[in-house]
Amino acid sequence: MTRISSPSLRAIVPTAISTLIFALAGSARADPDDHVTLGAGVGAIPAFQGSDGSRVVPIPIIDVEWGRFFIRLSDGIGVNAIDTPHFQAGAGLTWMPGYRGRDVPDGIGALSDSFGGRAFVSGELGGVMATVSVVHALFGGDFEGTVASAQVSYALRLLPRLVLSPGVGASWADGTYMQRYFGVNADQAAASGLPLYRSSAGIKDVSARLAANYQLTDSIGFVGVVAFAHYQDNVSDSPFVESRLQSTRVLGLTCTF
Repeated sequence: MTRISSPSLRAIVPTAISTLIFALAGSARADPDDHVTLGAGVGAIPAFQGSDGSRVVPIPIIDVEWGRFFIRLSDGIGVNAIDTPHFQAGAGLTWMPGYRGRDVPDGIGALSDSFGGRAFVSGELGGVMATVSVVHALFGGDFEGTVASAQVSYALRLLPRLVLSPGVGASWADGTYMQRYFGVNADQAAASGLPLYRSSAGIKDVSARLAANYQLTDSIGFVGVVAFAHYQDNVSDSPFVESRLQSTRVLGLTCTF
């Protein structure tokens, strides 16, 4: 099931594949130093983690780095406390997307978006990039709890202007986050008719992606990403989760200044 919808950050940046937009923006960089990359694209995005439906939405592409300061759609706003050619570590504020009430069974209700504090370390060697990050819900919206993610990707230049970046990842969440997102409490069970469900801490999902960047000029490029997320039992056992496997597809045009 695919339907056209107006843009929403909760659809644009699903946490199960939070590396998607980073891969899309990162693969578009013409210069690893100070840069501003802006663009626009369109994507088929899951309605929520575990949904079997998707929405077609416009997607802004944002990747700004100036000195130690950065803005990226998936990573948020932050600072590299350590910034060397092959290693970065820092912290910032990022978005934690929830879901709309209309996308889940009646009685479950919406989970409003929140802001979370993010800490990360990232290293690169021989074209292989690895990132480990931890996000903890801080304020705004309905989120609680903590999510930790790890991703590894490799940049493969097939042609002078074409780069492919395959990657894999996994995320872990604590019991508070899992229950808030996937659980069904007594009030929700009574309103929806679904059984009570209490999710537990553990590996939430494993993922794989392939990002491609073709540079038309030194500053303008096409980007495309295909990503898959596979949810573990503590997610798929939720009575309103519809699918263990989700896909996301994005095409976009970028300009780097």
